Amino acid sequence: MDSPAKVAVIGAGVSGLVAALELEQRGFSPIIYESSAHVGGRLASDDYGNFALDHGFQVLLTQYPELKRYALLDALDLQLFKPGALIFEHQQPHKIGDAFRDWSFLRSTLFLAWPLFQISLHCLKSRSASRAAAPRRSLVKSASKPL
Repeated sequence: MDSPAKVAVIGAGVSGLVAALELEQRGFSPIIYESSAHVGGRLASDDYGNFALDHGFQVLLTQYPELKRYALLDALDLQLFKPGALIFEHQQPHKIGDAFRDWSFLRSTLFLAWPLFQISLHCLKSRSASRAAAPRRSLVKSASKPL
């Protein structure tokens, strides 16, 4: 009689845990190996004083059918956030984001976007100038020599 195949799942992040569930539903008894002391992979945070420090930046799109199929959204106790960023200049925060998705980003993004655009334009001009000054190498071989 054949013994069932031994299956190992590396990592107890969300994907590893779902893989183990799928394997169990198909009759396997997977062994999950995780290098840290907790499950969840990069979907984890540590408390440090009054701050929560995330292990990894994760964007989890809530419309994934697999999330709904496994009812993971409620179990994960996720915190939603507005898609944007804080950029600090002289210790002053400037909020930027996609104003098409959230109108509260419109004013701050417009005021910060112009200086960023000017910096980008300056970098492009500098790059073009350095390319123009650099000597060009010919990539064409002489017709008398075989390629």
